[in-house]
Amino acid sequence: MRHVLRLSSLLLFAVCANSTWAEIEEIVVTATKRAESLQDVPIAVSVVDGELLDHQSINTLDELTFRMPSVMMSEAQAATNIFIRGVGSGQNYGFEQSVGMFIDGAYYSRSRAFRNPFFDAERIEVLKGPQTVLFGKNVVSGAFNITTAAPTETWQNSFTAYYDPEYDGAKFTGVVSGPLSDTVGIRLAAKHYDVDGYLDNSLPGAPDPYAREEYLVRATLQWSPTDNFVATLKVEDGAYDITGGYPTQPQFLSANHLALTQAVDPAAEVDEDYDVSVPAASDPFFTGLFNDTNMDNATLTLSWSLPGHEITSVTSQIGFDFEALTNNDHTNLTIIAGPQKQDSETFSQELRIASTEYQPVEYLFGVYYSEDDYDTRLQAALDLSQSALAGLFPIVRLGRNQQFSQEGETWAIFGEVTFNISDDFRLKLGARYTEDEKEVDKRLWYSGLATVDTLDGIPRDPAIAAIYNGVIGVEHDLQNVRRRTDDVPFAITFEWDANDDLMLYGYYKEGFKAGGFDEDFTSGVLADFEFEDEEVEAFAVGAKWTLAGGRAYINAEYFHSEFTNLQVSTFSVASFLVGNAASATTQGLDVDARFQVSDRLTVGGAFVILDAEYDDYESGPCLLDDAGVEIATFCDLSGEPLQYAPDFEANVYAELGFDVGGWALDISADLTYSDEFFLAGDLDPAYVQGSYAKLNAVVSMTSPDERYRFSVIGKNLTDKRTSHQQNDIPLGSLYGGKAGSYFTDPPRVIALQGEVRF
Repeated sequence: MRHVLRLSSLLLFAVCANSTWAEIEEIVVTATKRAESLQDVPIAVSVVDGELLDHQSINTLDELTFRMPSVMMSEAQAATNIFIRGVGSGQNYGFEQSVGMFIDGAYYSRSRAFRNPFFDAERIEVLKGPQTVLFGKNVVSGAFNITTAAPTETWQNSFTAYYDPEYDGAKFTGVVSGPLSDTVGIRLAAKHYDVDGYLDNSLPGAPDPYAREEYLVRATLQWSPTDNFVATLKVEDGAYDITGGYPTQPQFLSANHLALTQAVDPAAEVDEDYDVSVPAASDPFFTGLFNDTNMDNATLTLSWSLPGHEITSVTSQIGFDFEALTNNDHTNLTIIAGPQKQDSETFSQELRIASTEYQPVEYLFGVYYSEDDYDTRLQAALDLSQSALAGLFPIVRLGRNQQFSQEGETWAIFGEVTFNISDDFRLKLGARYTEDEKEVDKRLWYSGLATVDTLDGIPRDPAIAAIYNGVIGVEHDLQNVRRRTDDVPFAITFEWDANDDLMLYGYYKEGFKAGGFDEDFTSGVLADFEFEDEEVEAFAVGAKWTLAGGRAYINAEYFHSEFTNLQVSTFSVASFLVGNAASATTQGLDVDARFQVSDRLTVGGAFVILDAEYDDYESGPCLLDDAGVEIATFCDLSGEPLQYAPDFEANVYAELGFDVGGWALDISADLTYSDEFFLAGDLDPAYVQGSYAKLNAVVSMTSPDERYRFSVIGKNLTDKRTSHQQNDIPLGSLYGGKAGSYFTDPPRVIALQGEVRF
């Protein structure tokens, strides 16, 4: 290590000795609904600009969050897990999101939006901690604030091609942007991405899991008829289709369970590698796995600049439809499949006015309204012929069907007032009044098997219901179940400019996430159907420090958040159980730094030290024993850590540039480290991701006129095998004991990318 440090010091000295000094380019964010420098915002924010996303060919948001300490995101079959600082929403379609997503000011209410294809972004900001005044809707843990690229003042066109030879991944993107007239600008952006699955299926005739194809087409039209008015209309259409199912593998199986899978495929195994055995396309009820989503979104933003004020209107219509057939037993056995459909439509309108001139009292006020229609239809399709129940019941092929339809309405008024007490000290007071109403129809019934095509309107089978009602769910038909909630979260923030280079801040915030109804409700007990509002009280103190003559910054925040009625979703035997944990606390230190060593070398990094645990959770979920049966009805998890909450995470990076014959040679690398953390809500020690480190690197050459850029991109160069989703296999006890599975993260990828601008 001493030799490495010495060599690094000599290299750093050599680079600096032959370079000129340069200041860090100012990072502008909209984390406070205004365009401000990152160093002036009293919030811990991780920022990635669109150029970096393009140059590193980051294709999904979960790929991005790997590089952001304390930000966890992973795709599962049911939903997407999004956690910041140990708090998220878990897997239930009825949950609102603790981590909100806002794209060009529009709120995307469902976790599936985090899987959407994305590119041509100007900037992605990840706001950490409660953002319950200005962003509002349920954002108790943090927010993704994404800004897409706008039309340019001059014509700028580009085409990019990406190829991954190992997994036959091909991506093509194109952008055309420029003025149609003196007052109208347009930007057209399109992307197509196709990649084979990275797991090898050993079962003959079966596809490899997680082959992904996606496209996105976006048109942005901007009209500026006067100097003080801008109208921006963004319309996009996209889809992402997954064939072969998600990259799930059995983690351990009982001897009998393993024997059953090896009878289907002698090569089936439970080793921790990239080999898997999943069903072939022979039975239409259980095979031909797919996961397809189509989306259509439109956002209209109007901005008026008036003397001393800015008025902004954001109108959006966000929608998607989703169909899937999932392999719910996570092996090659055709025992449990999950055909399902979802439809979602959300309309929202936000109008706000903000002062724009420095004065003793500055302010921002706004109103917000949204309507949300959400519908799911799904079936647990069962073939119990290979299970312990085969000889106990005369009917062994059946479906447990659920339909969940929800209409929601939310409106809010909000405001923030800044008192400039002196030139160096500011006090901000903010509050938001929110009313949230939901009306739900929920039904569970038993039938024969359905495909996705026949899932709508499948009839109840009385003979099947007579046998299985109460065994794996109680039939029910709930109509027009309503709930209404309102709250007034508020925030107090101070900012003190200790000198020209150091800003100190602190805040106290209250917030809430609306309660709702359990979409996967199976018990038939009405009291279990509804879950309550989640509330948070948070305070933090932080510093934004610019140093070395503007060539470096260090931003640090100590945070402490206390949650009551924390909404949790935990898998138990046959389904996810939804409820409220009594209380939990997350606290720690969040540090982000960057140093422009020279005009050729930039280094930086971030780390988070986190302590996140349940304060009071006596009615928590219980582990399964070796037979696959819960060890008790309730278990006390008080004092235990939260899932997705490693004690320490860090990311360090370096960017180095050279001139080679007039071409620019750029080398960048980043290293991510994480301590171990729990992956299952019952904190089963069998489902723990151990500590790991992952290395990414990009080497690029750019022509003197900047028209051409050629890159070699390496992701997970350490080829570290990790998982961000593990749990029990449904109804594992039917196979003779406890069984588990995991979702495998991508392995090492080395790809080529070329870009031309014209």
